[in-house]
Amino acid sequence: MNRFFYREAPIRKVNYLPWPIVPVLAFGVAMLFTHTQQTQTIFEALKNNRFWIACMWSFLPTLLLIVYLQVVSSKLDAHWCWRKHFGKRLKRQIILGLILPAGFLATYYTCYYAAYGESAIDRKYFQIEFPMAIFALLGLNLGYAFFYLYKLDKQTDQSYEESMQLLQEENTLLLEANNSYVAKAKYLENVEMASKSIYPRKFSLRSNGVERTVVAASIICLMRWSHVGLMLLDDGNVFIVDNSLDQISRLLDNCIYTKNNRWCIVNLKHIAYTVPYANNARKLVYKQNTATLLASMEERELKLLEKYKDGSYNLSDKYILNRSFWKSMEMKLKALE
Repeated sequence: MNRFFYREAPIRKVNYLPWPIVPVLAFGVAMLFTHTQQTQTIFEALKNNRFWIACMWSFLPTLLLIVYLQVVSSKLDAHWCWRKHFGKRLKRQIILGLILPAGFLATYYTCYYAAYGESAIDRKYFQIEFPMAIFALLGLNLGYAFFYLYKLDKQTDQSYEESMQLLQEENTLLLEANNSYVAKAKYLENVEMASKSIYPRKFSLRSNGVERTVVAASIICLMRWSHVGLMLLDDGNVFIVDNSLDQISRLLDNCIYTKNNRWCIVNLKHIAYTVPYANNARKLVYKQNTATLLASMEERELKLLEKYKDGSYNLSDKYILNRSFWKSMEMKLKALE
C-alpha cells in the first residue's frame, strides 16, 4: 500500500460539508470568480447570457476541486492526523491539496482560453484570477484543518463525559452492592445450599458427536455461537461442544457459573475483577494464572474453529461483560470474596 497516503488505522471519523451543499457552494464560487473578470455590476451581469455560460465553465472545475479536497482531507485525517504527524501531514496536504489542484486549474484554463482562440496571459488569468484561486484553495485547506481539530476536541470532550458517566454508574453499582447486606446474606445461603449435592460434580456432553465427561470444577468458560461452541478447561484442554448453552447451564451451579453475555458462561472463581470497557460494557479481568493459560490456548481455539469462517464466532466474548449482566455478576463476585 502507498505509504505516502496511508500510515495507520483511522482514529476518528469527521464529517465535513454535507454532499448536497457542495454543488451549491461550487456554483456560488464560480459566479464570484466569473464576476471578477468583467466590469459590470452583479445585477447587470445576471441579465447577460455570456455571464451564465462562463459561470458554467467555471462551475465544473470548482465542483471537482471541492469534492477532491473533501475526499483527500478525509483520507489524510484518518491516516495522517494533524496532532500525531504534523510535519508529514503538512507536506502531504500541500502536495495533494494545493500543488496538484493548482496544476489542474492552470491546465484547465489554458485549454479553456485556447479553445476560444485567446491567450491566458493576454486575458491576465495568471496575473489576477489564478492567484485568487490559489488563495481560495489555501483557505479551503485551512478550513478543513481547523474544522477537523474542532471536531476532534469536541469528540474528546464527549468521550470524557461518557467516561465520567460510566464511572458514576460504576460507583453507584458498588455502593448498592456494599449496602445490600440482606441480599448478600441470602445469596451466601444459596451458595451454601448449592454446595451440597444439588449439581453434579461430573456430567456428560457431546463433542463432535462423541460423548465426553467433564468435571464441572475444571471449567474456565464455555462459549456457544450459532454454529459452534467451545469449552476451555483449567488443564489447558480446549474442545468443540455440540450442546447448547442453556442445556449445560442447567448442570452448573449458577452461583459460581454465570453468563457474562449471551454467548458465554464463565467460572467466577477464575475472575479477579471487572473494568470499564467501550460501548457501555465492562471487561472481565481473569486471575493471573488463568489469564496466562487463556493466552496460551488461543492458538488452539483458532485451529479448532478454522472451518467456521462465516464470522459466526468471536473469541473475545469470554472477556466482555454486557450491561444487562453487570449487577448480577458484581454481587456474585462480592459474595465469593
